Amino acid sequence: MVKHVLSEFFGTLVDYNPSVRPAYNAPLAFARRAGSAIDETASAAHWQQAWERPEAHAVGTGREYSMNQVAQQYWRSIGAPSLAADAIENLIAEYLDDWSQNVSPAAQPSNTSPTSQRITG
Repeated sequence: MVKHVLSEFFGTLVDYNPSVRPAYNAPLAFARRAGSAIDETASAAHWQQAWERPEAHAVGTGREYSMNQVAQQYWRSIGAPSLAADAIENLIAEYLDDWSQNVSPAAQPSNTSPTSQRITG
C-alpha cells in the first residue's frame, strides 16, 4: 500500500529559474503604499529577512509556514505602518502573481507518468 508520495517541486514538477527577478517589486510597492520612504535595497533586505525566520523554523521543525507569516514579518520590519484592510492580502497576491511568471510545468519524460515515481514503505 502506498503511504507517501514524495516530489521535488522545483525541477521535477515545475521549471523555475531563481536568477530571473520579477519586473515588479511587490514588497517595495507595498511599503510605498503604506507611506514608507524605504529604498529598494533596504526593502529587499527586509523581505529576505522576513523569509529567514520562518524558513529556519521550518527546517528545524519540519512544519511549513505561510505567506501571511512572511508578509506580516516584513510589515513589522519596516515599522508596522498603518495599512488598508486588505494590504497584506494584496502584497501576497501581487508577489505570487509576479513570482509565478517565471514558473512553468516541467517537461515530463515520455517513459514516465506522474504516478510512476512512487516510493512505498
